[in-house]
Amino acid sequence: MFRTSRYSSLSGSGGSAASSVAGNVASVTVVGYVWFAFGDTPHVEGSWVRVERSARYLYKAFIRPGYRRRGFAPRMYAGASALCPRRGRVLGTLAVEADNTAGLRTPRRVGWPLGRHR
Repeated sequence: MFRTSRYSSLSGSGGSAASSVAGNVASVTVVGYVWFAFGDTPHVEGSWVRVERSARYLYKAFIRPGYRRRGFAPRMYAGASALCPRRGRVLGTLAVEADNTAGLRTPRRVGWPLGRHR
């Protein structure tokens, strides 16, 4: 089952936009989640990501270890991303560490073109 929820801006972050979370639920266990931001969002060590009005920023994805490699992450990425155009968000941005092979592989599996930012 795929569920989404909308949350107000990050508590104490100073972020100006709402966030959404999407996840898979197996029985009553939360299997994982994907967080999107729709406005400027804190990243790491005091840096911020500027999110354009036509974009969404996937800033957190997690699958419980016992559920990994079962296809949940690509389904969550695709399902959550399908909701974004309804909000006028047709472009996607995400940040993945260069050595995170699973994190780099999942967006490709759902057909997201990947680029590099320096």
